[in-house]
Amino acid sequence: MSFLSERLRELVNVDNRNAYVTGLILALGYATIPPAEALSLAFETPFTIQDDARQFLFWMQQWRDPNAFVDDPIAEYFRTVTPYGFKAIYWLLNLLGLPPFTANKLLPLPLFLITAYYSYRITWTLYPVAAVSIAASWLTCFFLSLIDQSLLSAVPRAFAVPLFLWFLFALMQKHPWTTAAACALQGLFYPLIALVSAGVLCMSIFKWKNNRPEFALRNATLMPVVASLIAIFCALLPYLLNTGGYGPIINSIEALRDPALQEGGRSAFFLNGFIETYLCGARAGFLPVEWGCGEAFRLNLAFAPLLAGILLVFAIGVPIVLIFKATGMDGNLDQRVSILLVVVVSSVLGYLAAHLFLFELHLPSRYSQHPLRATSWIGAALLAGPGLIKLGKTFANKSRLQSRSITVITITIATAFFILPLPLGPSPYANYVTGKHPQLYAYLRAAPKNITIASLAIEADNIPSFSARSVQGAREYAIPYATGYITPLKQKTKALIRAQYASNPAPLTRYIEHYRPSYILVNRSMFAPLAIKSQWWASDYPSEANWAIDQLHSAMPYMIKMFSTCQVFNSAPLILLDADCIATNTAYPS
Repeated sequence: MSFLSERLRELVNVDNRNAYVTGLILALGYATIPPAEALSLAFETPFTIQDDARQFLFWMQQWRDPNAFVDDPIAEYFRTVTPYGFKAIYWLLNLLGLPPFTANKLLPLPLFLITAYYSYRITWTLYPVAAVSIAASWLTCFFLSLIDQSLLSAVPRAFAVPLFLWFLFALMQKHPWTTAAACALQGLFYPLIALVSAGVLCMSIFKWKNNRPEFALRNATLMPVVASLIAIFCALLPYLLNTGGYGPIINSIEALRDPALQEGGRSAFFLNGFIETYLCGARAGFLPVEWGCGEAFRLNLAFAPLLAGILLVFAIGVPIVLIFKATGMDGNLDQRVSILLVVVVSSVLGYLAAHLFLFELHLPSRYSQHPLRATSWIGAALLAGPGLIKLGKTFANKSRLQSRSITVITITIATAFFILPLPLGPSPYANYVTGKHPQLYAYLRAAPKNITIASLAIEADNIPSFSARSVQGAREYAIPYATGYITPLKQKTKALIRAQYASNPAPLTRYIEHYRPSYILVNRSMFAPLAIKSQWWASDYPSEANWAIDQLHSAMPYMIKMFSTCQVFNSAPLILLDADCIATNTAYPS
């Protein structure tokens, strides 16, 4: 116990270098827990994949098989919009023998370690006490393990927080070329966070003095700013020059009329009320969703608006209070803590600009939620840590029994926090998807590589990843922002709904003649009025869903007649139908 007590005393001393190393080891050790638990889930079955990784990785199978996804508009779109740096790292790992789907499961570990390292280093720079730095790192990693939008997904946005923390640390250390390198990588991996960094750079030429900002133009300040802004411009230039040929971005008026962007839709943006939408929403909201106010609204909890207000005050208020503490109350708190407020201001500006130019700058939440994830818990640790340490030292100076009691309590709390990610971490939040029809995937993979599958079934989301075969549309790929991409996909989906539920063969024949699918994958259980209301496309295409329900009430869909005649594979409740067989039988019915 005396040994542990001595180690704890070291962790709360200012600028203790031995404690620094011990604290860093503890921070990195804690960061391995969420990705380690996620790994146990990721390799549980051969057909397990992270939800959003299906969008960004399926087309990468072209690297191993150039004949996969040829003339596939969905694959071409996602290949075009995937950031260059993200493509490059997966391409390199593939070259080294790690297929993209395997690499995706392994990348969360280094992402968490980088995040923990820079959270710790930044906190130590601002307040050189190991215990405070440990708390900042632990809190940051813990909350980042609570949602798939964070590091566990290993999709482009998973790189936002680690790269942003690296940028902040380099900027605080006044390392111009390291800062520029971090900014360039931000632009290559997740361009939106680079725009927030550009705002931080522009504001960093001001110095906080006597509780107000002052212009401080010096070579030591100017060099990192100029080099980094040039790096951001160069990294973003390919995106500015590459229009992608997908037409204009959806505007706010069109978005308000699009069911896919309303509550319950595929890409719900406008939720039930101002606070829920603009503070707590995953796409339009300012606050990180893992902080809980969005979930509180979803559960219709009465205190949800109050919680949103408290969290907003926390996000904005903590860095403001820290600045006043640094300038007048705590001599150990570095004045560079003002960078945390600069981050919030830049985030607010990016968030407001994204709402003003809605969807032209992509989703507003991306400008605020990632920077707050990176810095808020650092700020919280800096604000609460010194007071708690002072309180602990006061008790430590009491009797030996009281001192030992405090040691036991401290170790117990730390151990509990170490264990906490196990029940609350990746299990419910990593959002891994497991395919339940391996024989279907094998059947399609054995089919010719140029086939296409038309389907309204949710299982269509998995076919490109698990079978390396093209689908004509699916929920996972119905991203509604680029009109040149989504408009034909919507037309195709609407036509398929009409074809699948029509009581006469004409719509089915027209669909096959116009869109030329090789197969139609049907979920047998979807031919009941109540079942339609639970399908993903019922919210996005309400007119077609209501029409289909009316059809089912009046007559049997013609598609059902094809089950026995044109079925080529059955994996209950899924039935795979040969499109040519359907076309022949509708043209020459028996």
